[in-house]
Amino acid sequence: MSIFRRWVLWVLDHTKLTWYVVGLLVVASLVAASFLKINTNILELLPPDEPTTQAVKRLQQEDGRLGVLTVGLKGEPEAVQGVFESLKRDFESSEMVEFAVYDIPPEWKSRLGLLQLTVPELQDLKTRLEGGLALGPAASNPLLASQLFALGPLTDKLANTDGVLPTPDDGIYRLIVQPTGSPFDPKFNKRFWNFTDDVISKTKFDQHVDLVWLGGAYRHAVEDREVIIHDISTTSVVSFSLVFMLVAVAFKDLRALPILFFPLIIGSAVTWGFTAVVIGEVNTFTSTFTAILLGLGVDFAIHIYSRYREELAEIGEQREALAIAFESSGPPCFTAAVTSAGGFLALRFAGFVGFQQLGIVLAAGVLFCLGSVLLAMPLMILWLDNQKSDASLLRPPFQAGVEVKYNSANWWLVGIAVLAASSWTLIPKLSFEYDLSELRPNGLAYDELSVAERAVAKKAFQPLVISVTNEEHLLEVHNHAAQIVNTEQTPYLQGVVSIYSILPADQSERVGLLQSIQQLNQHPNIVYLPAAIQKNLQVLNKEKFEIIQKSDLPREIQGPLGASLNTHRLMLLPNGNMWDIRENNELAKTVQRLFNDTFDFELEVAGEYLAMASLYRLISKDGMKISGIALLMVLLFSWMDMRSFKRSLSAVTILLMGMSCAGAALYFAGVKVSLVNFVGIPIVMGIGIDVIIHLLHRISEEGPGRIRFALRTTGFAAFVSAATTILSFSSLLFATNRGLHSMGKMIVVGLSVVTLVAFIAVPLGWMSTWLRRKQVPPEILDDN
Repeated sequence: MSIFRRWVLWVLDHTKLTWYVVGLLVVASLVAASFLKINTNILELLPPDEPTTQAVKRLQQEDGRLGVLTVGLKGEPEAVQGVFESLKRDFESSEMVEFAVYDIPPEWKSRLGLLQLTVPELQDLKTRLEGGLALGPAASNPLLASQLFALGPLTDKLANTDGVLPTPDDGIYRLIVQPTGSPFDPKFNKRFWNFTDDVISKTKFDQHVDLVWLGGAYRHAVEDREVIIHDISTTSVVSFSLVFMLVAVAFKDLRALPILFFPLIIGSAVTWGFTAVVIGEVNTFTSTFTAILLGLGVDFAIHIYSRYREELAEIGEQREALAIAFESSGPPCFTAAVTSAGGFLALRFAGFVGFQQLGIVLAAGVLFCLGSVLLAMPLMILWLDNQKSDASLLRPPFQAGVEVKYNSANWWLVGIAVLAASSWTLIPKLSFEYDLSELRPNGLAYDELSVAERAVAKKAFQPLVISVTNEEHLLEVHNHAAQIVNTEQTPYLQGVVSIYSILPADQSERVGLLQSIQQLNQHPNIVYLPAAIQKNLQVLNKEKFEIIQKSDLPREIQGPLGASLNTHRLMLLPNGNMWDIRENNELAKTVQRLFNDTFDFELEVAGEYLAMASLYRLISKDGMKISGIALLMVLLFSWMDMRSFKRSLSAVTILLMGMSCAGAALYFAGVKVSLVNFVGIPIVMGIGIDVIIHLLHRISEEGPGRIRFALRTTGFAAFVSAATTILSFSSLLFATNRGLHSMGKMIVVGLSVVTLVAFIAVPLGWMSTWLRRKQVPPEILDDN
């Protein structure tokens, strides 16, 4: 007596105890799942031992924020300044905002602005002013006044022009808001974003002012979290609905729905509890496991229930029909579950933590779904199946009408092999989507932004932070970076910002010259200079020139400069599309070459985009590794079940043929491989081997003369189970996240092709094998 037969008979004899166990499992799992968190921080999914990842985490621990909100406006300077002043007031009224800044504070504008005049300019101004004052009343003589011509442009630099915002290069003015919390703290970020919505909605925008951009890490973190929540609920509901309809139509009995899906609900609930205990959170990559398990987990229930209906129609006794169904369908279901779990576990060997977590959840979920079927399905059949149904409804309606002669089976197999080999040449032509913004909802990709939005987005990308141990090294790095930017040595850097951007290293010399010019401004002969020059020089009378320390600066100046009191930091402003991990990789190589390899003192460069560059490197090497490990897992576990290396190798060969044809189909369907749908590869492999194993088992069990019967019974169940999986994944086509949408498209197309190849190649493989072994009865050959 097999273990599966003994198991189902034990359940039938202990139904009350089994119901208690089921209830306890569900309650415990739901309680655990209530503690699940949603994490949108992709940085936490990068390899923890990567130096760039460690640098970013250290910076997060020290600073705690690593992000700002950027508001971009376009319009008349005076009108924009009025709107900004209103926004600044409203934002800074909240304890969630440290500061909001759109311009240097008025009391600091002139003082810092004067320090931007270079030493040669100030020396020239002092010399010319001394000459002009020496002329005395003669300076008002038009002939002599021409000698003072150069004083005009020089003194113009002293004046605070018109008192409004200076026009930026791209015509877009920016308000930078620094919140007090992290963009990756969901509780804080949700409150802050709601507050931001309120501020923006109540702000009265002048008719000459347009809101061009509202973005940054705080916006994307909230939107990504809301997309995850929306997609989890939407895809789960759609998946349930589609699979329900298919099962109802296929079995022509509404009672089949609770019989099949109640165990699946238990398996999904246990998987949620397992995820909460083992991982503790869900992210963009793991959030779809419910939809995946809905399609995959129901396969076991369909195979066992279909066999039960078949046996019940033949023998008419429920207990024995269940025992036979579990005894015959249990082993292939177990093998399919273990091989699928092995395929998913291949993701555990990926460098990207998001893949690792998804692999663990799916591998455990498949086994939980099988366990729930073995535990709960007998209970549901006892409860709902009263054995009074029309026997015709118990027989599968599937008819295997396609007939292939045994003598031509080899030729058909050769044809499929040639097709698979030809398809393999198209797989390298599949393109990869490296731009992560293309995976967001419609309208949010970099290429979909308007020219103005793209300009603001580029300026709003998070800077790279260079940390050194002292001010001397900071000045050296600042001068080196400024030279790189000014001479355009790389297209991946657009600016450099540090305390030395506003407080020059030769500040003491400049202050001394300004003090000298200020004293000259008190000379009695100043009245003889041209009126315009006198007006410009008057600005000096308002200032008290002295050395400015970093600690003297207000927080709204220190913050954007990265100039906190206890650190020595410089910020590099990246250029290009930093949502594209290829450009992240180029930026990382540029920084390594121009900074890390240049200085002989301790220097650390940290930044989100440097950490994201590791994704590019991981993808290039993880693809082959994951596929190879998945194939090895499938081969080993199928070998353990079939106890025949040749048969397990045949199963893997058929799977490879199906995957090759699927790759060609994806190429013609225009599906791009991406960071999100990349996990579809082991998913298709895991589910495809499921179909192959069930067909191999049943056709082997029935023998040469009953291939059509095997296809009409187990083939029907395999067809329905594959169809439910395909329909389940088609629910991802309703996801707003285009990465999930593409994963749904990949698996729907890929799994459909793999299933079709399996239904053709497995019967043909057995036919050619039996023919070669001369095991085909003569009467069957004669009929062919």
